[in-house]
Amino acid sequence: MNRISLPKLLITFILGIIYLNACVPSMPASTPSTIPTLNTSSLVPTQQRMIETPRIMTEEGNYLQGWAPGNLGLAISPDGKKAYVSFSLDDSLLVVDLAALTISDSIDVSAAGIQLSSDSAFLTLDGNKLYVSNPGVGNVMAIDTISNKVMNVLPIHPIYSVALAESPDGSKVYIPSGDGLYIVNPADDSYQRIDVPGVLFGPIAPSHKNPNLLYTVGTLITDQGVFQSTFFAFNVTNQTIERSMSLPSEVIQSPTIPCRLVINLDETVAYFGWYGGDGDRGIGNLVAFDLNNFQVLASTPADNGVTDFAVNEPLGKIYVIGIWSGGGSPLNTPVLEWDMSTNKFVRNIPLSPSAAQYAIAVDPTNSDFLYETDGDLDILRKIQISTGNEVGRMQFNQEAFHPRAIARDGDIGYVFGESQSIYKLDLGSGQLMGRITVPVQIDRGWGFYQGKLYVSSGKSILVIDPSDGSIVQRYPLNFTFNPHFFTFFGDRMVAIDYETMMIAQQLVFFDARTMALLKIIQLPHEPYGQKVVASPDGSKLYIVGGPFGNPTVITIINAATLEVSNTIEIPPGDQRYGATGFLEGEFDEANRILYLLGFESVYKIDMDTDRLIGTLDLIDIFEIWGRRGWTPTGLAGISLSPSKDKLFIAAGDPHSLYTYDITNSSWSTKITNLKGYFITDSVASLDRHYLYTANERSDSVSMVDLTSGDLVKVIDLHSYLLEP
Repeated sequence: MNRISLPKLLITFILGIIYLNACVPSMPASTPSTIPTLNTSSLVPTQQRMIETPRIMTEEGNYLQGWAPGNLGLAISPDGKKAYVSFSLDDSLLVVDLAALTISDSIDVSAAGIQLSSDSAFLTLDGNKLYVSNPGVGNVMAIDTISNKVMNVLPIHPIYSVALAESPDGSKVYIPSGDGLYIVNPADDSYQRIDVPGVLFGPIAPSHKNPNLLYTVGTLITDQGVFQSTFFAFNVTNQTIERSMSLPSEVIQSPTIPCRLVINLDETVAYFGWYGGDGDRGIGNLVAFDLNNFQVLASTPADNGVTDFAVNEPLGKIYVIGIWSGGGSPLNTPVLEWDMSTNKFVRNIPLSPSAAQYAIAVDPTNSDFLYETDGDLDILRKIQISTGNEVGRMQFNQEAFHPRAIARDGDIGYVFGESQSIYKLDLGSGQLMGRITVPVQIDRGWGFYQGKLYVSSGKSILVIDPSDGSIVQRYPLNFTFNPHFFTFFGDRMVAIDYETMMIAQQLVFFDARTMALLKIIQLPHEPYGQKVVASPDGSKLYIVGGPFGNPTVITIINAATLEVSNTIEIPPGDQRYGATGFLEGEFDEANRILYLLGFESVYKIDMDTDRLIGTLDLIDIFEIWGRRGWTPTGLAGISLSPSKDKLFIAAGDPHSLYTYDITNSSWSTKITNLKGYFITDSVASLDRHYLYTANERSDSVSMVDLTSGDLVKVIDLHSYLLEP
């Protein structure tokens, strides 16, 4: 099974919730409570120097952030003091202090590869060994929890979103795989494989009474090639099925593999749950199975499907989670309580906000508490069962400033976010130069023109002095203006005016000197990229629109006449899904080519004839790579290398940088993790030596070397202070 929900950026782009604000908890105690507000004109390098006090890094340099907790990716230590959380859209493995609900450590997982798509996390009974499945690369990590080091990487390709299990005596760990069942010895990570023709193993529940007996809900392949979901008891010693029961479609959709299988302490009943559905809301059942009579006791549909469940035998209850994600979600996906005596759902525990629940576990030291992760909101929450209340929450990613744009003045970048702050960044060196505080909240409309910063405030355009943050001019408008970016060309300015989120309504032109309204062009009420791209000579403007599944339309406007001069329609295909939400363009003036971003493609346009001359589809990288990877959607940055022989593309959903070799007309298999989440804008230094990306959901800016494609550093906007 692939990751259960659509990629985050895909969901938010299509359904118009890009600026959905999840509840943000208080910052950890180590966070500086304030950052000095700076008058940037007074900064003198010989008198003041920048120092770093990073909040999100360990001494070893591991980033204490994560993005999209993995399916079943939650394991609690036996003493109830720590949680280990895996992540599907970042190569992170975080350790959480459950008493403080803060991230205490990050385990380096680079030994397992890149773009791991980690999910199931399993801790042995003694708490000393942690196993984490990496379906993206087809291996399993074995981690020593004393040293927090990856000790071994096992070449076992785990099944997506299927829990691992351990024998009652702790001597064996069971890992279902597409090529059989692997039995691992946690003492030294040696393993054996059991492969039975016609049998696909699902999640395992070892017998409490017979060390040779395993229960599983897997798939039996008939002589006619039919895949039938089946509950069976398997004898490990002679590798035979002792008992089996075919499961009808109303119990489980064949050949779906359940997420987890658990048997009760007296080994009379087994419980399993499964998830299905192609939309934003899951479907699936929780099933009780009679082990004595080998038949289904109860099969009850769970609202939103079953992505995971936790058996709380002391209370006689099971706690079930699922998914209702996307723009149609009410953001109150509950935890469902199942009564083990009646085999019925008896209570909903409402949570808000809550969307994509991926893992749940009972506190091993206090059965009145549950821990649950939300993959869309990037949170771990603690729930008290008796009251039904959420009693604690922590966020895996840092988001308070929400950097969304970088306006460039030569080699100075001004980083705008959802606040009254603007950060000043040296694009030549990657040094943060200070912070400007302005008297208004900034959340839309950003630009730079003739030494001044421009922002929108609804019914006016404000001009800000970058030396001290003061408002030096206010241009009133006779309409409510909802832009994202201001594009200046010559002595004019243009911006898309949005109806809601990414749904455009009109293109608005101003005289940049006076902000007098010049012209309005009505646009189809559909998603458009966040900005207008202007050619280097200011003669042409480009906008890109198109809803998901429909043709992408590139509109080219004559900047002199403000009339549409051409349109390019690109039919939808396997790798072409409408417009990207974060439009960027890169111009190769020598070869007269514009590289314009789509959702997961780059469109090559002849700068002179305005013809489409080619398409670069990023999904091709994974075909070359020969394996699954994080979906390269939501393109948000593009730049040529200094020698213009390479093209670097940043994708927001996988927060990764991809490289296209222009000389050889081929993709490189090198992929760089930018370690910053939800990229919304990018800008290159004047010499194209560095590319910077604004990472809205991690309050950071990533700096990339455009010669090598390597990440230079992540600039945490809350970690820099000035030393007097």
